[in-house]
Amino acid sequence: MCRLLSEYFFFFDMVYDVTPFMDDHPGGDEVLLSSTGKDATNDFEDVGHSDSAREMMAKYYIGEIDASTVPAKRLAFAVRHFTKKE
Repeated sequence: MCRLLSEYFFFFDMVYDVTPFMDDHPGGDEVLLSSTGKDATNDFEDVGHSDSAREMMAKYYIGEIDASTVPAKRLAFAVRHFTKKE
């Protein structure tokens, strides 16, 4: 079974599956949903997350994107259409 990248975002070229954290996010799931399928680095940094929030991200890490090899428009497309086998 494959799942589309509707619950994934990337942060500093690292991809995270935040699906398990949606219901527990202190800012609500809408905050995460608004950042899925795109580079959420600025969104994440603007909030000023704690060290423990940054450490928590490790368990949601699923891979990396080499942004230097993909034009920006293609990168956004790739992130939106990335699939993960389950």
